[in-house]
Amino acid sequence: MDDNLIVVLTAVPLADHAEAQQWFQTLRDTFDQQPDTWDAYVAALVERAPGRAEDFATYVASALPDPLDDVRELLGDTLPDWYFATTQQGDPAPYDESEWQAFLAENGPMWAGTEETWPGWREWFAYTAAERGLGEPATGFLTWLDAQPDKVAAFAAYGVVIAAPDDAAEILSRLSSSLAEFERELNELAVEEVGDASSFRK
Repeated sequence: MDDNLIVVLTAVPLADHAEAQQWFQTLRDTFDQQPDTWDAYVAALVERAPGRAEDFATYVASALPDPLDDVRELLGDTLPDWYFATTQQGDPAPYDESEWQAFLAENGPMWAGTEETWPGWREWFAYTAAERGLGEPATGFLTWLDAQPDKVAAFAAYGVVIAAPDDAAEILSRLSSSLAEFERELNELAVEEVGDASSFRK
């Protein structure tokens, strides 16, 4: 698939095939109004899907020179399948949406807001989410964030406020403690696996 089409396809995170089908149908229905410019398309889309439409438009317009033509090419019926294949997701196992939102609200602000701290926070967030049975939504959310040119703004679209630089030291201290605990757990698992392997050889 063309890289431009992948940008359009993955511009917003989608939880499952039903949500994907609804979103891509909205894109198609809006295009059926025959907008002659990108701005006209976005204005019509915002009326149908406020919030998500703004996130979609901002990201796509920042990444592509002629987004309207690329949207036009993505009007087939297989879009949900393409989306989950592109993001390497299957239809996720059921999870509690309120629990996921609470987890995101609690742990999203643990990121210090810098690219230098992103990899460590990302690994910790994914691991912690999986431990709580929230691996699927976390993976989809992180995959989407990886592609965002402004991750702080992307978080804000979900109601998560990332600390200003003046507050980053406190955030880094808390995250360092969490990462240290994460490393201890991994070390304990490694020791257990070595012990199991030794017992097996005996």
